[in-house]
Amino acid sequence: MSDTEDSDQQRKPYSHLVGEFLTAFVEIEALTYTLLKCMPQDKLTNYALSEFRDFRDRARFTQALVRSQEWSGQTREGLTDILDSAITLHKHRNQLAHNPASYAMCFDGNTGKFSLGSPKVRDAKTEKVLEHISEAQIVSWTSEAQSLIQKFAKWMTSITKS
Repeated sequence: MSDTEDSDQQRKPYSHLVGEFLTAFVEIEALTYTLLKCMPQDKLTNYALSEFRDFRDRARFTQALVRSQEWSGQTREGLTDILDSAITLHKHRNQLAHNPASYAMCFDGNTGKFSLGSPKVRDAKTEKVLEHISEAQIVSWTSEAQSLIQKFAKWMTSITKS
């Protein structure tokens, strides 16, 4: 196996972690669109569906619509809380999606092979390491996103049945 193939293999676990998180977040985005489509379809809702490209803006608009619905207070609060958590996760999603991971190259003098150190996410503009992002943190964000998906789906079921 060449050094290039070795380094590709060493990158796979990190790539898998990031991919799992991004995939879970995409599902949250899809559920947000589904929730918007459950709202009365007026010009404002249609505008939000077509024009709000930024998740944060769409989620905040959706929260305002949720608060105005005649659902139970518990339903409104549950969906609003989920969207608050999703907005926080969106920040982390953007950090992972728009900033590269870098690896320290390590040379083993005994084997004559290079290996990669742990990935460090660097701000694309400043090149500073974003210390708060670690593999363990990505796993935690993924778990949080998957939990939000479950909660979101539960609330979506309750409003579509009513």
